[in-house]
Amino acid sequence: METLVISAQTRELRGRKVNKLRTEGLVPGVVYGYKKETQSISIDSKDFKKVLRSAGENTLINLKIGDKEQGKVIIHEYQADPVTDLITHVDLYQVRMDKKITANVPIKFIGESFAVKNDGAVLVKSYDVLEIKCLPGNLIHFIEVDLSLLDKIDDNVKVGDLKVGEDIEIVVNSEITIVSASAPRTAQEMEDLEEKVEEKVDDVDDGKEKVEEGEKKVEDEKTEIKK
Repeated sequence: METLVISAQTRELRGRKVNKLRTEGLVPGVVYGYKKETQSISIDSKDFKKVLRSAGENTLINLKIGDKEQGKVIIHEYQADPVTDLITHVDLYQVRMDKKITANVPIKFIGESFAVKNDGAVLVKSYDVLEIKCLPGNLIHFIEVDLSLLDKIDDNVKVGDLKVGEDIEIVVNSEITIVSASAPRTAQEMEDLEEKVEEKVDDVDDGKEKVEEGEKKVEDEKTEIKK
């Protein structure tokens, strides 16, 4: 894989003034890490999006601030406008290559379940991201979960079944189920479920009526006091 580089500049603008940077096509951000004082930076928006597409959030990236090499960082977090998809802020974490870090890694489901395809089982996914701990050099982009292991109804894949290598620790109990092939609901179970949903809706409606009655009572009492 090619070496990825983020080129940044030191940033003086703070608070609402950073909007000026965004209009100029820059992303405000910070870089911090082990025994490193937090530093305010700005990055070209197009360059950052290009690196983000290639690296995601679990890849080591070389950081340059001005003309100085700063070492390895990962994209710890970034924020985007939900309407325009404009990147509005980014946090970079500078790592020590000899110190373990934690990271959230997405699960990639592969293969096909025989139980789902032929027995009508329902695929129930309990997790789509797992937290791992490892040295920065051992970071992975995703964890594969093979659905072909779900051969019959009630089969499941647990954390302990995952193969990630000795250098990586999954920071979740090994007995926790990641995905399972559950038996399809019977017609009676579906009816019971619909009844429970209707009961909850009725309870919510009753609660709203009681609140409205209480509010009306308070208003009536206020009117009486004013008289």
